[in-house]
Amino acid sequence: MSKIIRFRPFSARLVAISIVFVVAAFFFSPSASSADVEGAWEAGSSSYGVWLKLGLWPDDDDWRNTTSISDPDLTLFVDRGAGSFRLVRQAGVFVLTRTSSPGAKAAGTFVFTADRGYVTEMGRRGYGGLTQRRHFELAALDLTTDFIDDLAGEGYDGLSLDRVVEMKIHCADAEYVRELAGRGYTGLEPRRLVEMRIHGVDAEFIDGMARLGYEDLSPARLVEMRIHGVTPTYIRDLAAADFEDLEARRLVDMRIHGVTPEYLEEMAELGYSERMASRWVEARIHGVSPELVVDLAELGYSDLSLSDLIEMQIHGVSPSYIRRQIERGEIRLTARELIERRIHGW
Repeated sequence: MSKIIRFRPFSARLVAISIVFVVAAFFFSPSASSADVEGAWEAGSSSYGVWLKLGLWPDDDDWRNTTSISDPDLTLFVDRGAGSFRLVRQAGVFVLTRTSSPGAKAAGTFVFTADRGYVTEMGRRGYGGLTQRRHFELAALDLTTDFIDDLAGEGYDGLSLDRVVEMKIHCADAEYVRELAGRGYTGLEPRRLVEMRIHGVDAEFIDGMARLGYEDLSPARLVEMRIHGVTPTYIRDLAAADFEDLEARRLVDMRIHGVTPEYLEEMAELGYSERMASRWVEARIHGVSPELVVDLAELGYSDLSLSDLIEMQIHGVSPSYIRRQIERGEIRLTARELIERRIHGW
């Protein structure tokens, strides 16, 4: 029967005994990760199944080890179970004991028993010398040797353990690598794979863009479009507003600055049908809005071009500025005269 090391603060009287006990446990065990450890857990339902948080004592409020699990039995235990549940991983076994009552937030304590064979297999793949904490973290994440071997089969071998962990966390697995390769994205750096996975650059997104004529986009451009919300739906809506065949970078600019189909439609209803996308980006940057157009029209400025609106906004010729001129008894000034006055501080 393996010894249990409780990671709790030691009292002053027992410091020396505790140090001897821990050192002995490490020297007489085949690896630093072979002794059992204890901690606390919390869990709850999710769309995927169950989210499970695991924390070692005395760090149980750190909760760095969170995983999602699709397991009907675990779901049942979390929802209304009592007693204990065995969660089996390749790296070892967690025995979860519930301390909260069924119906309340699922929580309790656990004992993790490391699998020594896992240490051997990880060593064969170049990941030897696992510390006890590292072994626990890999088990919590359910990092298997199959995951590592599958990545190696796709050309991703010799990675650092930190990189493998990052890829596991974000599901940048061999299946994802093959999914991208089938669309021409091969030989990507691991960090790029993770970045693409984080931002949702998947087969559906790539195929949707390709169907609209946006093929052979760089990984960086795909990520940029995903970050800023340039989706196939956004592109189709722009096309319906007569903005078609735009460059990918122009689409990103428009999305960043809020040139939406709704904005373009409102401006069109007010008589502005400019078809240069760059002009609308400029207009949005300088705050040309439907509300501004309406306010200016109420002051008698209803025949302004989009260029007039942009220039007036650049120089601070706002409705409030125009009202001040009117209050001073000025006759109706042209947009150009207003701009000149503003430039010269009148």
